[in-house]
Amino acid sequence: MVIHRSITLEATMDEAWALLLDYKKWEFWWSKVKKARWVYPFKFYPGYVKYEYGSPSKVVGYVVGSRESFITLASKSTLTTFKLQEGFMGLELQIAQQTQDGTYYTDQGEATRKQIIESLQKFKDLLEQEKTG
Repeated sequence: MVIHRSITLEATMDEAWALLLDYKKWEFWWSKVKKARWVYPFKFYPGYVKYEYGSPSKVVGYVVGSRESFITLASKSTLTTFKLQEGFMGLELQIAQQTQDGTYYTDQGEATRKQIIESLQKFKDLLEQEKTG
């Protein structure tokens, strides 16, 4: 099952991408993360993200482009993709989470939907704060 939501940002691709890759700030906008850090072998791709709690996530996808950029992290039970894309309404950030290896949502994904919506809004708010200084 894939759950995804998006939000329009008032920022450039470079501004949003810089914040998205600043793992030290993930805990301020990504609801499920506490104290992320990049670990061996590379900072981005291929590499691993370690969290204060839980097992590391492997970076399984990483693309940087002028109109679309994304990073995908794989944990034991989910794939999570953060994608920035130029659209008709401006720059959009999409978060998508997909279960894998027989994992399923006991609530049809409702808690994950809420978490993604909350994370998108927090990201947008933090981006605005950083732009206004």
